[in-house]
Parts: sequence; C-alpha cells; structure tokens
Amino acid sequence: MMQQPYQSNPSNGNPPTLPLEVRVVADRSTAAQLTRATVLGRWRSPRTWAYIATIPLVLMARVIILVILNTSRSGPANLFVTYFGLLLVTIVFAVLITALRMVRPLRQVVEYASPGSTITVRYQQNSLDVVLTNRTVSIDYGKIVELYVIGNAVHLRPRGMHPISLPRELFPDAALNLMRRDIQPLLPTGRTLQLDRVTAGLLLAVAILLIPASFLTQIVESGAGLSSSEKWQAWEFVFESSSDATETRLRLLGAAYAVAGVVATVAGVLLFRGRGAQRPAVRRLGVVAASLAFGVTVTSALEAKTAIAQGNIVVGHTAGVGFWPLVIAAVVASVALAASLIGAFPTESAGQFAVPSAPDGRSVTDKVGAWLLGFAGASAIASSFTTFLSREDWGLTAWHYAYGSDALTPFVGIPLLLTGLTALGAAVMAGSGRLPSEPISRTATLSASSLLFGSALTLGLNTLSHRMVLGFSFQNFAYYHLGAGFWILCGATILAGGAVISNWIAFSSKVFRIAKPTPGA
Repeated sequence: MMQQPYQSNPSNGNPPTLPLEVRVVADRSTAAQLTRATVLGRWRSPRTWAYIATIPLVLMARVIILVILNTSRSGPANLFVTYFGLLLVTIVFAVLITALRMVRPLRQVVEYASPGSTITVRYQQNSLDVVLTNRTVSIDYGKIVELYVIGNAVHLRPRGMHPISLPRELFPDAALNLMRRDIQPLLPTGRTLQLDRVTAGLLLAVAILLIPASFLTQIVESGAGLSSSEKWQAWEFVFESSSDATETRLRLLGAAYAVAGVVATVAGVLLFRGRGAQRPAVRRLGVVAASLAFGVTVTSALEAKTAIAQGNIVVGHTAGVGFWPLVIAAVVASVALAASLIGAFPTESAGQFAVPSAPDGRSVTDKVGAWLLGFAGASAIASSFTTFLSREDWGLTAWHYAYGSDALTPFVGIPLLLTGLTALGAAVMAGSGRLPSEPISRTATLSASSLLFGSALTLGLNTLSHRMVLGFSFQNFAYYHLGAGFWILCGATILAGGAVISNWIAFSSKVFRIAKPTPGA
C-alpha cells in the first residue's frame, strides 16, 4: 500500500495556511496505477481521435484517388463501407495497444513514481507546484482544463502542457476548496443520464434496422447467361429456376439477428425509461446488448461482403436491398458500444473514489470468467485457421475460400481474429489485475465476452446454414462436411456464453463501497 499522505498545515475546518503541502511516498503499485490513468486518459484527447479517424483515409488513399479520377470500379457506397470497416479495425487495434501499454509501467511514469520516490504537491493561492524526483512543474489553477478520477489516480491536463497522472491522495478537500473546483469522474452524473438516453436510442435503432436486414434479400445471384437466380436472406434461401420453379431452404442466420434485436430492445427500453440511474445492472445490460449487436452485425456484413466478392470467381453475386440496413446497423452498433461502455463506468462523486471492500477484489466468478474468456478467445483464433466446410473441390476457412483452381480471401477472418484477440487481452488484463478497478475490469470482460459470443454465434449459424442450403438433397448434403474449424468455433461460442454469465454474476459477488481519502498525517 502507498504510504499515508502527509499534509502540512492541516486546516481543521479553518482556511489552510499557505502554502499547503501534501506528499506521498510511492510504493510498488503506484507506477502501475498512474500508468493506467495516463494511458486511458489519452482516449479523451481530440488528437487521439483525429489520428484514429485519419489512419483509414491514409490506407484508402489510392482507392480514393481512383474514384476521384473515375477509374475505379468502387463507388461512393463502397468507399463508405470500406472506411467504416477500416475505422472499426483501427479502433480495435488501438484498444489492444492500450491494453498492452498498461501491462508494464511507462518509463516516464517510473521516472517520478518508482518505489520509495516522494511525490509532492504544493498548493499556492493561484497555482500549484508538482515536485517530482526528476522535475518540478508549476500550474496555474486557471489553466487546468481537466481534473478527473481514473481508478485511484487523478489525471490532470493543463492547457498548453502535457497531462500528468498523480495519486488521488494528493488532492485533499482543503486543496480542492483552494482550487475552487472538484475532481470529476470520467463522466458527470447529469451527462451519464443523458448518455443513457443516447445509448437507448442507438440500441433501439439497431433493433429496428435488424428487421429489414432479417427479411430483405442481402445477396442476389443473377446475371447474363444464367438460367436461374438465387436470393440469400437471413432466414431463407430462395432458388428460382428458368422454368419458374421455386425452391426455398431455411437459413439460421436470422436467429442471431433475433437474439441481438431482442436484447437490444429490452436494454434500450429500460435505459430510455431512466432505469440505468436506479439499477447499475441496466447499464451493464446495455453493454451486453451493444457488444452482442456489434459482433453479430459486423460479422454478418463481412460474410455477406465475402459472398458478393465470391461472385467474381463463380457467378454474379451482387448486394441486395437488405445488405445496406445491415451495414448501417453495424455502424450504429459501434457507436452504441462506445456510449454504453462510457455510461457503465462507475461514476464517483466529487472528492470520492471507489475502492474494493477487500484487498483482493477478484472473486471466484471473476477468475472463472477470465479463464473462460481466455479459452474462448484462443479457440476462436484457432478456428479461423482451420476448415469450416468442405467437399472434394471446395473448401472454406475464415481466411481462405477455394473453388477448384480459383481462390479468394474471405473477410470473416477479420472480426473473428479481432474479437478473439480482444477476448484474450481482456482476460489477461482482468486475470492479472492490470485494469484500474474491479468495476472497470468486469465491464471490460463482460463486453469482450458478449462481443465474441455474437461474432462466433453468427459465423457458426451461417456455416451451418451454408451446409443446409448447398445440400439440396440428402445425397448432396452428405458431400459437404463440417470441418474441425466449425466444431472449435462451437466450443468458442459456448465458452464465450459461459464467460458472459460468469462475468455478469461477478458484479454481485462483491460489494463496492465509496470511501473518502483520509489525508491526515
């Protein structure tokens, strides 16, 4: 534990004598706590989001130039889909990089917060001096742009200066009164209530968009020289021959849409009615709903995009009307996921911070959930490199589709790999206690497990539907074999579902209390 803070000139209810000096001695955990606050605090910076938004444009520069010169087959709609697809991939990689940077303390933090180092804050009438082992920083109160809590650390960002993270104990009530400001949580309570309504609207929009995506044609197979046509929907496959004969086959992909839509509707209605402020479980349900919907819609959209690209080597596949509501639902779900995660974080009151009710806040269900999530992520990644469905001249994996001598690279390997890596990262961080606090750790693992469950469930149902559709008769059905990748994916789906349940139960397995720091000598 960090040494209790020393406060010079304690106020004892009277105005403090200036300068007011508070100092703490760092222990072995201080650098890790301040590193997490520093890394997470960068997500609030507009510069970070500007970089993330620019990376897809840089990757698409050649395609954009060809479209402007009217020498590309891609239209504006394809550019829109590609940009948001790359944007989502960039965000996922940024999250993974953030998780990796929190594994070990940052060098710039260790320089002033190594074990035994003294960190001092000296409060003056109009400014404060942060005295570190390697430097002293003077900050005018009027130049402090942000001052908020992340775990047991305070992230301070002055105007025109680099932000700095300091232990929460360095900001007693007397100092806050002198600064004439409060320490804010990541999201103030009033804004949290507004964010609940925004999240509710986004979730309900996703549920509404999944209705046309479920029943309208997503993929159309037709073209010159073809004597028949095929229509692929989430619930049905329709085959129309030249003799006007029509055959239909059941597809199970609609079941994933139904699950995501129902959960999104329930969470959206409860959040819109303001139940999130009364029951934290409602906000957690919003995280589950947004993560599940994001995993389902992105995976399904990329699978449909693969089928459309497949038409370039087999027959003429084109996007149907139902494909575009699915793409829009994926974009809306990504925004809902970000909003739900922000709203679900614990909202500490000014001058307070959340601490576990026991030194080790991780319960048995926390550890079980982390193990289940880790195995689920590893299984999902392994399944992406093995065969899902095959016959003598035809094979399908998440990264390779072969039809005779022709081949292409499917897009479904992207969400499966990224959700698997996210699950592994969240499991390792949560299992090792690297996340700032147990509520944040549990929220992260709950989101990662729901995301992986949605992606794996969608791909598994879609693979099974392909076998049902391609085998028009029992004889043909026997030609198509479900490979090892499909069964590993089924295992990943079950493990991810178990992780969702375990992480949900973990929230009620240990009670958190709100405690004020005691800045006495």
